[in-house]
Amino acid sequence: MGVSIFNPNLQKRLSMLLPRTRLSWLWLILVFCTLTACRKGPDPKIFADAGQALDEANKAFEANDFAKAAEHYATAMANGGLNADAYCDAGVHRAECLIRTNKLDEAETILTELEQGATNLAQVHNVRAYLYKKQGKGTQASEQQRLAKQLDPMLQPLAEK
Repeated sequence: MGVSIFNPNLQKRLSMLLPRTRLSWLWLILVFCTLTACRKGPDPKIFADAGQALDEANKAFEANDFAKAAEHYATAMANGGLNADAYCDAGVHRAECLIRTNKLDEAETILTELEQGATNLAQVHNVRAYLYKKQGKGTQASEQQRLAKQLDPMLQPLAEK
């Protein structure tokens, strides 16, 4: 004897809600597209602005202007115009900039957020090792550096600039 997982009364009520003609289906699709705004893609300006902020951040970072770089990295990350890899790289660099400007708590918060889904986890551990070193937590810094090296043997520890 088979057991049905569907309640016949519920199935009957649900079938009454579904469209029965092609015109009804088209109407349902039109309403769905209107409500979900599937007519238009994302604004290209968002991606251009994020790219420009990222370029400015990288220039400031290379010039050792870490406060300015941190601001530009934050701008690039804020508007949603970066892909996952670029977002993680920007976050790691922003955390490093914050460490170099002695904003250690803010840097730790960013690293914790990045750690959850980072595409560059070795770099996250490397920057966290630098953070712990700056905080005087030598044992934890060594452990983070070990984790970074385990993920990327070629990665060099961060040093003062």
